[in-house]
Amino acid sequence: MVDVLQHEENVTLTIDCFAPRVVVDFGDVKSGCTCIRSFVLDNPKDEVAIIHTAKFPKSKTLLLNGYTRDESQTRVYRLPARSITDVNIAWKPEISETSKGMREIIELECEGKRFHVTLVGHAVGVKQKRKKYRLRLCVDTTA
Repeated sequence: MVDVLQHEENVTLTIDCFAPRVVVDFGDVKSGCTCIRSFVLDNPKDEVAIIHTAKFPKSKTLLLNGYTRDESQTRVYRLPARSITDVNIAWKPEISETSKGMREIIELECEGKRFHVTLVGHAVGVKQKRKKYRLRLCVDTTA
């Protein structure tokens, strides 16, 4: 049995009936750092596929091919017959001292069919370095 959350280099979403759900795993990402993962859109059909983003997370920390939520909602992908294309997803967790997980879903729509891409990751909190102060004892030698 294959672990779903392992880092796969070539995660492929096939635009076809009964396509399995795709999981894109960001792994552990430090807060404030950007992590980019990609998946492949595959059109096995003999006709052009027109794909648009039906649902995108409200999170401001996610970008789809460099576009924010509002810009990606109007984005349309045209895949020629029997072709593939890469789609990049960037995630930049907010700066925080606590660690927290992320699980979001992107829905892509093509010809009335919806395809899900599940995004998972873990934001690792950045601990603030504290300054160490040395105590200096002043000894009064005049007494």
